[in-house]
Amino acid sequence: MEYVYSENKYRSEGALINREQIESSDWAKRFQAACPTSYIEAIDLAERVLWVCVEQRDDHSSRGDYLWAVIPEIEPEFWLDALPTKRKAMAVCREMGWQIRQTKLEAISKLA
Repeated sequence: MEYVYSENKYRSEGALINREQIESSDWAKRFQAACPTSYIEAIDLAERVLWVCVEQRDDHSSRGDYLWAVIPEIEPEFWLDALPTKRKAMAVCREMGWQIRQTKLEAISKLA
């Protein structure tokens, strides 16, 4: 069986990972520590998500910082993660087996 990403510990192509695997992941532990009030919702989404977008977004802090948000296709207003670099955000996606879709802006910039 082929893996979506070679570094993926959990998800084989087309298969969703189960709740136990999600909850034991480094991602889930970090999410629970950072945002315990949204933890259950995040786990529920992670269990159902097929693909995500990785986009640079304003974190709405007073400093006006931007982070790389991991956004699930099934709930585009929810961030599964937010990291300082695109590389780190993509690494989380690989670890969790979330397929990454290009944003429209990325697709357009590749054509130019």
